[in-house]
Amino acid sequence: MSPLVVAAALVGVIALATVIGLVLRSQQGRIRPVDAGTHALIGIAAATHGTPPLAIPLVPSRADAAADGPGDVISAADLPEPLGADVTVVQFSSEWCTSCVATARLVDGLRGELPGLRRIELDVDAHPELVRRFRVLQTPTLLLLDRAGAVRSRIGGAPRLAPLRTELDRIIGSPA
Repeated sequence: MSPLVVAAALVGVIALATVIGLVLRSQQGRIRPVDAGTHALIGIAAATHGTPPLAIPLVPSRADAAADGPGDVISAADLPEPLGADVTVVQFSSEWCTSCVATARLVDGLRGELPGLRRIELDVDAHPELVRRFRVLQTPTLLLLDRAGAVRSRIGGAPRLAPLRTELDRIIGSPA
């Protein structure tokens, strides 16, 4: 194999790894509103087999909730603390998570501006049923709940302050 082909292949692998890293990094901390019908499309394997992509709910739909119990609402029985008066941030963390502490400080810093805000931290190892139910794949993962406990938004990774504040204001201002 010629050195030129090896160099071109190496450059291609580095470029591909860079693109994948940038795409993954752009998804960190992104706020995704959650509805009863929110779905994620899983289409990589389906695209290679010529079948339509499979839709998997990010949280169980209201129809699933009727069949399997509460789906997109977290009850007081699920949490070690009561819900906030206006909005609750449920933070899934782990002891090995380096950005979980900074995320907790960021959310706690907003409590002075938003007195109806409560942050409840759940260890992923201590709450596997909620981890499965809400398909938590990384820490920190934040679920933003309205005053009734309905999941209104989801953030995977460490959030940024301005978008988080905007989303919390949106949830507080909208009817439960």
